[in-house]
Amino acid sequence: MKTTALAAACAVVISTGTNYLLSSSSGVMRDIYQRWVRTGSDQARMIALQKVFVVALGAIAFCMIFIPTVLGLPISVLQYSYFAYTVYGVAVTPALFAALTWKRATRQGGLASIVGGFVTTVFFQLVLPRVAPSVMQSAQGETGLAVFGADPWGIPSIYPAAIVSIGLLVVVSLLTPPPTQAELKPIFGEAAGQT
Repeated sequence: MKTTALAAACAVVISTGTNYLLSSSSGVMRDIYQRWVRTGSDQARMIALQKVFVVALGAIAFCMIFIPTVLGLPISVLQYSYFAYTVYGVAVTPALFAALTWKRATRQGGLASIVGGFVTTVFFQLVLPRVAPSVMQSAQGETGLAVFGADPWGIPSIYPAAIVSIGLLVVVSLLTPPPTQAELKPIFGEAAGQT
């Protein structure tokens, strides 16, 4: 029974890691390599390169934990996950939601939203704790903490990053020309012309 439980736990961990590596390597292959480097790549070459990228991204992920651990830096998998989901929540989600629901959303607004949310998250979670550790405050009210669980002035970084991301999405979309009917039709169908 113990062996079965251990095998199940290992399978869950390995399948999750495999899915993350396959998903990210597919993104690199499709969105970067096939679009910008070699647009006419054949399927056999793409599969071979994806295997290389899986190994490379796995090595990078390993180094992201191993190197800070060897150097004695305060880092954890939970901190990486918190950062990744904050970026996803404030950078990608508003732009994606607006693209599917708001006919006035523009590509420029979506791009500004993604970049603004990412930069704000990086600033609040990586830059500010190192340049001004005195503004960091833990949930218990302790200040001067540049560790996981501490927030600048006690404010979680998701709030200012969401404000910047959504604000840029709305402002830039309203300042740029609206999408054409041809661009709206695949998403909104025949109702694209109606406001």
